Amino acid sequence: MDRDTWVSLGALLGTLFSVGAVSVGYIRASMRNLRNELKDEFRRENEILRQHVNHGFARIDERLNMLEQRTYDIKPTGT
Repeated sequence: MDRDTWVSLGALLGTLFSVGAVSVGYIRASMRNLRNELKDEFRRENEILRQHVNHGFARIDERLNMLEQRTYDIKPTGT
């Protein structure tokens, strides 16, 4: 193989390496963006779940207070 062939082969390998490095960088950036989006989505879902749970406990508390008040409203009949 002559020198021109080696130069061409070196240039080809350099180009392949550059394309590979750019591809890896792009994939890492995409993964980082996806991870950030998933974290944000998880935070939103977690907040929505927290609101539902708090609302549910507030309703339970209201009903327990109503039952407690009804218990005090019952008057003994004297029997």
